[in-house]
Amino acid sequence: MKILIDKYGRKIDYLRISVTDRCNLRCIYCIPKCGVLQAVEEEMLNIKEIVSFVKVAFSNGIRKIKITGGEPLLRKDIVELVSCIAEIDSIMDISMTTNGVLIKKFASELKKAGLKRLNISLDSLCSDKYKKITKNGNLEDVVMGIERAMELEFSQIKLNTVIIRGINFDEMLDFVQYSVKTGTIVKFIEYMPSKNSLGGYAKKFVSADEMRLICNEKFSLLPTVVDGNGPAKYYSVYGTNGTIGFVSPLSCKFCSDCNRIRLTSDGRLVSCLYAHDWVDIKNSLRKGPDIDELTKLLFRAIVSKPANHSLIVQDNQMEFCSMMRIGG
Repeated sequence: MKILIDKYGRKIDYLRISVTDRCNLRCIYCIPKCGVLQAVEEEMLNIKEIVSFVKVAFSNGIRKIKITGGEPLLRKDIVELVSCIAEIDSIMDISMTTNGVLIKKFASELKKAGLKRLNISLDSLCSDKYKKITKNGNLEDVVMGIERAMELEFSQIKLNTVIIRGINFDEMLDFVQYSVKTGTIVKFIEYMPSKNSLGGYAKKFVSADEMRLICNEKFSLLPTVVDGNGPAKYYSVYGTNGTIGFVSPLSCKFCSDCNRIRLTSDGRLVSCLYAHDWVDIKNSLRKGPDIDELTKLLFRAIVSKPANHSLIVQDNQMEFCSMMRIGG
């Protein structure tokens, strides 16, 4: 089996595919007040194009696929896309990150199509606060979606929770209790700076170390291992089936272990979430596809992968990327 290795010796076996830049929520820390200029439909990759590239990526060592957005369940052909990717090889690990609003509707079809794991974004367990964070999202829709996914026994369900002081910082222990109650894995994520950031970023930031200390005061946390593709450090909640994780892109960079590359919905390969350069593969896909050319473009993107991300805050000027377009 071929293996993709970047110039820093990292094995690249994980492809995140953003299938749309559209979303049905308007989370306050994600969507800037000025809004987001979305790609026109003709510029978006279709199923055939996405699958053509996944085949090339798979033949060169990619084994893990994460489907993201925007909100991927807004894409009308999302179930067919999952099915087509699953047909490439049975060992392919296919997961999805979603805000969960539409999970109840699609969960059964996605499971049958070959989706194995779910990451559901959930930043509050309080209905009023959830509505405020998401700009009128309905918490009950997400909770029912989680419950439906649990009934269908997806191999793994993770909840992605961005912790922001003054917004949902006081709910951390509630989320741990939710993990204990449901058996879902709660993943606490450091709030990352961008032009979308709320005012007073430094005062709102909570480090993963502080989160862990707070959780450990109430619960006994034991280091554990969880299957998956991400950089979180996981802990079991002693005496329960609860599991929580902490993701620290700022306070403790995990770039030395990064195994991922990203494909945007409009056909760009991005080697890092905060990279300023990309490799355009759309033209190659639409004129052929030319497998040799796509392979060369894949290698070019891998070679361009930086040693570390450029996620910094300096003099209140924040580095920026569109999470909606690249896939978070």
